[in-house]
Amino acid sequence: MQAASWHGRKLALSLLAVLAASPPAVHARVAGGAGTRTDCYSEFDGLTATPNSHPPRVECVDGDPCDQDGVCGNGFCEFEVRLCLNQTDPALPICRPPRNGLSRIHVAPPRFADLATGLDLTKSSCGGSFVPVAVGTHRGPFGPDRPGRQALRVLAWARTAKPSVDSDEVILLCRPRPANRPCGSTTTTTTLATTPTTTTPTSTTTSTTRTTTTTTTTTTTTAVTSTTTTTVSTPTSTTTTMTKTTTTTTTPTTTS
Repeated sequence: MQAASWHGRKLALSLLAVLAASPPAVHARVAGGAGTRTDCYSEFDGLTATPNSHPPRVECVDGDPCDQDGVCGNGFCEFEVRLCLNQTDPALPICRPPRNGLSRIHVAPPRFADLATGLDLTKSSCGGSFVPVAVGTHRGPFGPDRPGRQALRVLAWARTAKPSVDSDEVILLCRPRPANRPCGSTTTTTTLATTPTTTTPTSTTTSTTRTTTTTTTTTTTTAVTSTTTTTVSTPTSTTTTMTKTTTTTTTPTTTS
């Protein structure tokens, strides 16, 4: 029993050592990696960095959920980023935000200067909206496509704190869509409209008149005309009327 207990404690200690040695994943915020004493002055928000990457690197594959443009296979990855200043970050316990805030910040390249828009430098704050940053892959005319990179850099100057400058950098990397992972197909649903048809019965009445004329010669002087009319009705919606007329003409003959 004591040997089994000793082996159990040894296994538990080994598992704890493995967990402690595993690098923690960085979720949703990147400090920039300039130094733990100033990393909380400014941070990149909305990104997940690859563990143990220096400078911090954020990777995405064209068309994956991390690609915010909603288009698969267009050769671009869109990242959404904003800045947060003067943060009390549990991941950086050694860094304390400047008591009097920042005096100024600088974003490079200048086309991403909107990252600094709407920030209050004197207190803990984050940008009001995320700024889209599109990173394109390098399309090779004779070879496979290569990943594209975009670096973002921020300098933040504290008013009175020491150290006074925080220099942050993050690399945004867009990988081409692999050939063995094609974009999903689009499903099209077609709805056929049914038009009701109304049939109205129509009754047709046909009248047929048949006339027969017969001429005979007799020795009398009497002319008789007989007319017979016959009406035939059928169970259907068609009525046929037949009229038979017989005319007899008697012409007197004188024999000498």
